[in-house]
Amino acid sequence: MATVREIRNQIGSVQNIKKITETMEKISTAKVKKNTKRLASSREYYHSLIGLMDHLIQYFKDDGLATDHPLIKSHDSIANSLILVITSNRGLCGGYNNNVLQLTKKLYSTLKEEEKAIKLFTIGKKGISYFQFNKIPTDQTFTDIDDHVDFDRMASIADQLSDLYSTEKVDEVYLVYTKYLSGGQQRPAVEKILPFDVETNETEELSEDYRPIYLFEPAGHEVLDRILPVALRIKVFNTILQTNLSEQIARKIAMKQASDSAGDMIKDLSLLYNRARQNKITKELIEIMGAAKALHS
Repeated sequence: MATVREIRNQIGSVQNIKKITETMEKISTAKVKKNTKRLASSREYYHSLIGLMDHLIQYFKDDGLATDHPLIKSHDSIANSLILVITSNRGLCGGYNNNVLQLTKKLYSTLKEEEKAIKLFTIGKKGISYFQFNKIPTDQTFTDIDDHVDFDRMASIADQLSDLYSTEKVDEVYLVYTKYLSGGQQRPAVEKILPFDVETNETEELSEDYRPIYLFEPAGHEVLDRILPVALRIKVFNTILQTNLSEQIARKIAMKQASDSAGDMIKDLSLLYNRARQNKITKELIEIMGAAKALHS
C-alpha cells in the first residue's frame, strides 16, 4: 500500500493536471466563440456565391458553356486523383484527427483498388505524422494553417487545385475534413470539389416557368471564368473555418472530460489518503499503548 506521503504527492500532481486542463478548456471556449462568429460572418457570402454559381451553371447548361468549362468538364479518363486532407497541428482534441484520418485511409484504399494514381495534400502536423508513420507518401504538406489563417492563404491552395485540374494533371479532387453542423454535432466528411457537379447543386433546380434573364457584361463565358475560381476559393476557405471551429469544440469537450476525470481521481485519492492516515494514527496509538502497558507492568 502507498504511504501517506506518496498519496499526498499523487493528489498534488493530479491537481496540477486539473488546473492545466481547466485552463485549456477556457481557452478553447473563447476560441469557439471567436471561430463561431467568423464562420457565421462568412456564411452569408458563401451561400450567396455558391447559389449564384449554381444558377449560372444551370443557366448555361443547355448552351454548353457550363459543361465545356475546364473546371466543370469531366476528363475522358479518370486515372489521377488528388485528396486534400485537413487535420490539426495540435492534439488533445479527442477523436477529431483520428476520425478524419480513418476516413481518408478508407478513401485512399478505395481509389487504389480502382487503380488510380493518388496525390495527397495534407494540412496539419497530425495528418503529416500519421501518413509518415504508415509510410503513405504525401505530395505536399502545409503546417502554417491555424486559427489565424486568412483568405489569401487558402485562396492560393484553391488556385493550385484548380490549376492541377484544368491542366489535366489530376482528374478529380476530393476534400476530407470535419464538417460543422451545429455546436453539438460535427462529423468527418468526404466531398468531391472538382470537377464542379452540374447535376447536384446546393440550390434548387430552376424550373422551366422560372428562368431568370441575365445580361452579361462581359460575355457569359468570361463571367464563369471569374466566378468558378472564386467559388472554389471561398469553398476551401469556408471548409478551413469549419474545421478550425470543430477542432476547438472537440478540444473543449476533451478537456472538460479530462477535468472531470481528474476531479474523480482526486476524490478517490483523498479517500485513500484519509484511510492511510487513519491507519497510521491507529498504529501509532497501539504502539504507545503497548509501550505504556509494558512500563506499567
